[in-house]
Amino acid sequence: MIYEIIAFFLAAISSLSLVIFMTMCWARFWPRVPSKDTEKLVNEVKVGDRRVWIVTVKYHYFHQGEKYEGNTYFLFGGRPFSSKEKAEEAEIPDRVFVCPVSANISYLRQDQRTFWFFLGAAIFGYIVTPFIFLLS
Repeated sequence: MIYEIIAFFLAAISSLSLVIFMTMCWARFWPRVPSKDTEKLVNEVKVGDRRVWIVTVKYHYFHQGEKYEGNTYFLFGGRPFSSKEKAEEAEIPDRVFVCPVSANISYLRQDQRTFWFFLGAAIFGYIVTPFIFLLS
């Protein structure tokens, strides 16, 4: 019984990972528009004994004649930076990816590690799930 529950949750998490991966693939083809008044802040965050730095942004953009405000640097999050210098060197693109379905959803960049993590999680889960069913 416990193996079936574990397999179910693993399959559900794998499916969610695949949906996020496919969304990130689709988002790469969203229309791009120029950003205006982009502000960048570097915030220090303590994680246990470590200090990491997160880039936060605020920007404005026009899409189909409407003005919008965005604050998403990495789509679906991204990794923090290990040093303040690296965070401050992070490139802020001058164009914004805008969702064609809802123009109030936008982002500046995608983190490659996050992109490949979701694909790997989906593949791993779909490979391991049948073996967990075999254990039951």
